[in-house]
Amino acid sequence: MKNVKILITGITGQDGVFVTKYLLENNPHIKIYGTSRSLNYKEFYRKLNYLNPKLETNNISIFKTELSILENVKKIISDIQPQSIYNLTGPSSVYESIKKPNLSSAIEIIYNNLTLSCINKSIFPNFFQASSSEMYGKNHETILDEKSMFLPNSPYAEAKLGNHIKTAELRSRFNWNIVSGIMFNHESEFRTENYLFMKIINYLLNLKNLSGTKLTLGGVDLVRDWSHASDISKGIVDMTESKIFEDFVLGSGKPTKISDLLDMSFGYFNLDWNEYVEVKGEILRKDDPIYRISDPSKIKKMLNWKTVIDTEEILRKIIRYTQL
Repeated sequence: MKNVKILITGITGQDGVFVTKYLLENNPHIKIYGTSRSLNYKEFYRKLNYLNPKLETNNISIFKTELSILENVKKIISDIQPQSIYNLTGPSSVYESIKKPNLSSAIEIIYNNLTLSCINKSIFPNFFQASSSEMYGKNHETILDEKSMFLPNSPYAEAKLGNHIKTAELRSRFNWNIVSGIMFNHESEFRTENYLFMKIINYLLNLKNLSGTKLTLGGVDLVRDWSHASDISKGIVDMTESKIFEDFVLGSGKPTKISDLLDMSFGYFNLDWNEYVEVKGEILRKDDPIYRISDPSKIKKMLNWKTVIDTEEILRKIIRYTQL
């Protein structure tokens, strides 16, 4: 399998790093091409080295390009002719999409450009589309699977759902191994402060410099499903490279209340979070459900995949990394 070529859009993002790691650990001879909106590739290679210093990275080529321009994408597909495509690019902030709805249009434009370019060149690689649990939106069912109703309540979720629906249509029309992974919350050492785990840990590590400033959260009674990005990325690769043309939910299926997350994280530093956290319910989205958990039983049954890193270990990994 020395001539296998993989294209990863958004390769320098959290999921791109972990997908790259998993692919290379399984086949060090593959050639990986990655697109990025940034030219700062040193950070990407530093993260890969942190995860596995023994990885062979000479077969990785990263280039900056504008994927919203169809001709650019056509040339990439024609030049590389990849056996697999992992579409991991695009904005990922729900709140940002509400403030600036036009940002989410890039999600659909890039997806359309990638799929149209493949069809135009009659190249039908294994294709992974990153879908999101945000597509469930206003659905207040407590446990959600592939058949649960999608009720998006943000421009980001609407764009993701549009691509999710098109994926099923293209799979049927062309008998194409193009699949969507409905990803629930997943964190890692490489998240930014826009995400809850890193927001909490950064607050704790900088507590001495905050002069009594409290950590503001929208609610502590919400129950969510969290995984580590390494587990989710393994699921991404497993479902993309399998011969099963199906969409799958990717999540832990294990509930964690935010107050319990605070107990774990503040407890690590022997602190009581009640003294440091200010709850402002008004910053929550009106339609956000109290309880949202994945049901990953389909992928567990069909591909023998499940998460192995629990919430406490995710926190420990983030703390170790941020203290380097």
